[in-house]
Amino acid sequence: MSTWAGLVECFDAAGTRTITLRADIADRPALTPVADRLTLPHGAAVSIDLHGHRLSVTHPYWGYAAINVPAGTTLRVIDTAGRRGSLTAEAAVVYAPGWTAPNFGGGAGIGGDAGQSAGTFITSATVQAGGAEGGDSGAGIGGGGGRIGGDGGRTLILPGGHVTARGGGSQTGGAGIGGGAGTEQAGLGGTTVNHGIVVATGGFGSNGGSGAGIGGGGGRGGDGGITVNYGTIRANGEASMFSGAGAGIGGGGGSRVAGNGGSTTDNGTGTIQATGGRGDIGGAGAGIGGGGCGGGGINAGNGASTANNGSGDITGTGGSGSETGAGAGIGGGSGSHLSGRGGSTANNGTGTITGNGGGFNMGGGGAGIGGGGGGVYTEGPVIGPGAPGGTQTGLRIIGHGGKQIRHDQPTISGADGSDIGPGGNAPGPAGAQNLGLGPPAPGRTAGNPTPATPPGAA
Repeated sequence: MSTWAGLVECFDAAGTRTITLRADIADRPALTPVADRLTLPHGAAVSIDLHGHRLSVTHPYWGYAAINVPAGTTLRVIDTAGRRGSLTAEAAVVYAPGWTAPNFGGGAGIGGDAGQSAGTFITSATVQAGGAEGGDSGAGIGGGGGRIGGDGGRTLILPGGHVTARGGGSQTGGAGIGGGAGTEQAGLGGTTVNHGIVVATGGFGSNGGSGAGIGGGGGRGGDGGITVNYGTIRANGEASMFSGAGAGIGGGGGSRVAGNGGSTTDNGTGTIQATGGRGDIGGAGAGIGGGGCGGGGINAGNGASTANNGSGDITGTGGSGSETGAGAGIGGGSGSHLSGRGGSTANNGTGTITGNGGGFNMGGGGAGIGGGGGGVYTEGPVIGPGAPGGTQTGLRIIGHGGKQIRHDQPTISGADGSDIGPGGNAPGPAGAQNLGLGPPAPGRTAGNPTPATPPGAA
C-alpha cells in the first residue's frame, strides 16, 4: 500500500486482513472531507506492517479519532523492517463552518470517537498518539471524550514496542492510555499490558479534572483499570488548576468525585515510575492510586492494588499540593473534604516498592505509601483530616512521607505525611491538628519495611 486513498479503502472494508506499507503515507490537509481518516467497521481486525515506513494521521475533524478503533475491533501495528518505521496518530482540533462535534468531546488518537469506548490495540512498533482537545478531551490511546467519556479498551505493547501517548487537555483531560474525559461520567481505564517501553501523560483539565497517565479520564469517577508490566513504564498524571489532578497510574482527577486507583502489577525485570499530577486549588493525584479532587469537591480517589511479582522496581511519587493537600506516593489522592484512602501494597518479588508522598504548602502531606493528605478550602471552613493508610505485605516496601514546602502560613499548613500509613492532617478549625487517625500500620515505623509478626507466630 502506497497511497492514502488506498489505505482508507482497506480500513473501511470488514473482515481480517494485513496491510503492508510500500511508502511513507500521511493523511490529507485539514478541512478535507471527514472520510479522510482511518476507521474500522465493527468486527474488523486489521494488521498494519509499517515495513520501515512512516504513517501519519493528524487531521480528523474535532470529535473523531485519528484512527478509530471502537469496541469490537482490533488494530495491530508491526514493523518487519526492524522498528525503522513509525506511526503518528494525533486527534487534532479541526473545525469547519457549521461543524458541531458529536457528544461535545474530542476523539482519541487511537481508539474511540467522542464518547465512544475503545477496542483492542496491539503494537510492537514505534507509536506516538495524542487525544484531541475539547470540552471533554480524548485519550491518547483509548476512549473518546464526551459528557460520558468512552472507556479505555485493551492495549498490548509487545517486545520491541515503544509507545508515547498523551491525553488531550481542555476543561477536562483524557488519559494518556485509558479513559476519555467526561463531565458527567469519565471513561474507565481499561487494560494495559506492556512488554516494551511506554511513556504516558494525562491531559490537562482546567476546571473539570485532569487525566491519569495510564488509567481513568478526568471528570467524574474515572477509575483506573488493570496495568500489567513486563517492560518499562513512565507514567505522569497531569496537573490541575481548579479541579483535581490525575494519578500517574490509576484514577483520573475530578471536580466533584475523582477516580479510584486500579490494579497495578509488575511481573518482569523492568521498572514502573509513576508521578501524580500537581494540585493547585484542586487536589493532587497519587503516583499510583487515586486521582485528586477539586476544591469544594466531595471525595478524592482511593488507592487500590499494587503488587510487585518480579525483579524490577516500582516507584510512585505523589503530586504536590497547594490548598488541598498532596497525593500519596502509592495510595490515595488528596481533596478538600475527603482525601483518598490507601490501598493494598504487596511485594512478592525481589525488587522494591517505593512511595514518595507529595510535598505541600497548605493542607497535609501525602503518605509515602497510604492515604492522601488532608486539604483546606479557603471558601469554607478549614477542614480536612488526612486519609487512613492501607495494608502492606512483604519486604522491601519503602515509604517517604511528603513534607511541607513553605513555612510562612502556619495556620493553614498541616502535618507531614506518614512514611507508611495515613496522610498528613490539615489544621483543625482553630489551627489545632486533628491526630485521631492513629499511627502507621501495625509492625511498621516510618521508613521501616519490616513486616508485622503474623498472629500466633513465636
